[in-house]
Amino acid sequence: MSLLRDIQDGATEDSVSLATLLRKLKLLASRLGVKEIAEWANRELQGYSDGENLPPYRGPFEARVIGDIAGPFGSGYKNLPFPKNALPETFHEGNLFKLYFTQGVAELEALTAIDNLRSPWPADVVAALPVLAEGSIMQ
Repeated sequence: MSLLRDIQDGATEDSVSLATLLRKLKLLASRLGVKEIAEWANRELQGYSDGENLPPYRGPFEARVIGDIAGPFGSGYKNLPFPKNALPETFHEGNLFKLYFTQGVAELEALTAIDNLRSPWPADVVAALPVLAEGSIMQ
């Protein structure tokens, strides 16, 4: 069976991973001398570390931000939506409310197997939330 036929057949079957198809595509592109496709397939396999060449289908996407709030005597809320306007405007345009998928496809495939895909905020941002929210709706 030819490599091209193998790629075509694998693209129509659920049992073949995207990572496997991309490795075969990278090999085919290399054999044909199509450098751009081989480079693209390699970035999809390895991930996008620089972020500059991130294709639009990998982000940015608006993130639904949720959090848990603990209160006294074991009270609190779980999975409470966190609105942008709870933070000063300078934080609205950053990455706190955006998602970028920079990982390689094998890692993304593994992440999709998890029921509740999450992208936690950096701990220093979470620790600073009470200070950042001064003068906002969180008082």
